This record gives sequence, C-alpha cells and structure tokens, in this order.
Amino acid sequence: MDKLRKLCEIWSLRRLNDNVGNEPLPPITVKVFWLSNQLLMDGLEGIEDRTLLSWNQKQSIGEWLNEIIAKKNWYQKQWKSLCSKDSIKMKWFRYFLQGRSQGKLVVFRHFHRTDAVAEAILVQEGFTVQKLSADMSMSERAQYAQKFNESTEESLCLLASIKVAGEGLSLTGSCVCVFLDLMWNPSVHAQAMARLHRTGQTQPVTVYMPVTLRTYEQEIWVRQNAKRGYMNLMYPREPPAELALSEYPPELLQWLKDNPPPSDDFGSEYE
Repeated sequence: MDKLRKLCEIWSLRRLNDNVGNEPLPPITVKVFWLSNQLLMDGLEGIEDRTLLSWNQKQSIGEWLNEIIAKKNWYQKQWKSLCSKDSIKMKWFRYFLQGRSQGKLVVFRHFHRTDAVAEAILVQEGFTVQKLSADMSMSERAQYAQKFNESTEESLCLLASIKVAGEGLSLTGSCVCVFLDLMWNPSVHAQAMARLHRTGQTQPVTVYMPVTLRTYEQEIWVRQNAKRGYMNLMYPREPPAELALSEYPPELLQWLKDNPPPSDDFGSEYE
C-alpha cells in the first residue's frame, strides 16, 4: 500500500466563490490522480477512497528535481496526446465512466487523437456525445452549450477542446468535468472549470485531472502548482497551491524560472 500511495494521489480542493450578486456558489472539488502501470496492476477499484501520499513528501522532492531536470528536453519534445486506446489514462477514463451514476458530463481535451479515442469510449459506455470544435462560430458554440444545459438526457457528454469551450460559455448543465489533456498554463484549466462553477450552478462541482507519471505531465503539474503559489501571493482568494512556495527547494524554483516551458499555442490543428 505504501508503494501505491506514492504512485497515485488525490488532491481535493474546496472553495467558495462569489458571483455577481455576491451569493456564494456551491463548493468545487478538484481531484488529481497519479496514474502508472503499477497502479493498473494493483487495480483501480477504490481509487477515490484511498489515503495517498503527495509527491511533495520530503523523500521524493530530490528525486523529482533530478528527474525533471534530466528529462527536460525529452518531456518537452514529447508533448503529444497520451490518450491512445490502451493507455493508462484511457483505461482510467473507461473505469471512471463505468463507475458513474447518471448525470451529464463535460470532457475537456486538447489533441485530436484524444478526441477520437475519448469519443469512441464514451459511445461504447452508452453516452450520447455532443462536440464543440474550433470550426464552429461563437453563436454555434453558444447554441450547442445551451442545448447541452437544457437537455434532460442523463447519459450525455459534451466533448470539447479546452481552448474552444474554456472561455465565454456557460456549462452549468453539468457539475462534473474531466481534463484528459493538460496545458502548461494553469489559468487555462481555471477558465475551463469556471464554465461549470459559475452563476447558475446549483450543485457542487467536481473536477477530475488524471496525470500520467513518468511523462511530461509530471513537469506540467509541478509548473502549474508553482504558478498557483505565485498567484496566491497576488490574489489570496485564489485556490491554494498544493505546495506553498516556501516548501519548494530554492534550486527547483530557480530551475523553473530559468527553463520556461513550451508555448500552449500550437494552432488549430490541435483543437
């Protein structure tokens, strides 16, 4: 069990936001899962109920620092979909869908490959899929979002590019979303979460973020968490970072500063 705790982590974040009318919104919970082949062998059953150690335990900080620095070039060259049909992430996704009770769902992705594989799995698991893509006009996107929000169909999923659906839309018809691809900038994810957690939402919102170990997603998560730490200094009401900046090794913060990540802007071919 100790080994498993190091392989997978669930991070829950609860907060209350105020809407325009100063009425509190329901809580939002972000659950982050560390996925690995070892986790697959140990089994996914009960994954949400396990008490799991964070990557920031003292014994692992040095290992993370050395690994990220050593793998930097490899990580950045490998920024592509990790969602092949037989990948650990898509096996987790299928397991997640099979364990869900009825209710509408929003799935955010970045890569076309992720879109195709996720849609196939959703259909196989009995979901009706609506899609938002970059070739739609803003009015078309708004119409699709409204149709999704007003639908009474229980097993309905909105599958959308995180950049296309992450701004300017209301998706309060669902209280659950999944990020199958990760972006380097945490504000992109925050904007997408806010499509569900906004005025008009009446249910607690749950966000699922599966992160694949030993891939560039490790580096993304470290960078995202550090950026959240800096945001907390400027905006105390923002969701807290998992690890405060004061707990980071100074050499890791310096390395992150000296080695900026690649740009998230890869054009419409990924949307």
